[in-house]
Amino acid sequence: MPIKHQAKISFVLLSTLMIALLIPLGIYLVNFDLSEWNFLMIGIWLLFLFFILHMFLGTSYTITKDKLYIKSGFIKYPTIAIASIKSIEETKSIYSSPAPSFDRIRINYEKYSEVIVSPRDKAQFIKDLQKINPTITYNK
Repeated sequence: MPIKHQAKISFVLLSTLMIALLIPLGIYLVNFDLSEWNFLMIGIWLLFLFFILHMFLGTSYTITKDKLYIKSGFIKYPTIAIASIKSIEETKSIYSSPAPSFDRIRINYEKYSEVIVSPRDKAQFIKDLQKINPTITYNK
C-alpha cells in the first residue's frame, strides 16, 4: 500500500514569492488601459502565479514497496529505487528542488545522484524508507 507524504511548505518563502509576483502586477494594473494586449499580459501573469502556487501546494512524495515517487505540481521527477538510496542528510541548500521549504533533506542514491525534498514529517518519512531499505544512513 503506497504511503504518501505531503511536502512541508514554508509560508514565508511562498509569501515572499507571491509578493514578488503581485507587486509588478499591481504596478501594471495602475497603468492599465483596455487594450487586448493588456488582458493577454494579465492572463499570462495570473497563469504563472497559479502555476507557482500549484507547484508549492501540489508537492508530495509517495513510497511504494520498492520505489519513491516525487511529484511537484504537474512535474513528475524520475522514480527512485529505494534499494539504491545510500544516505539521507539534513541540508540548507537553496538549489531548486521539489522542496517548498528550507527545512530540507538530501537523498543520495545510486552512485552520484541526489534529490532534495522537504517532507512535512521528516522522521516518519525517513523511517518509512528505512523499513524498506535498512542500510540507509541518516546524518543530521
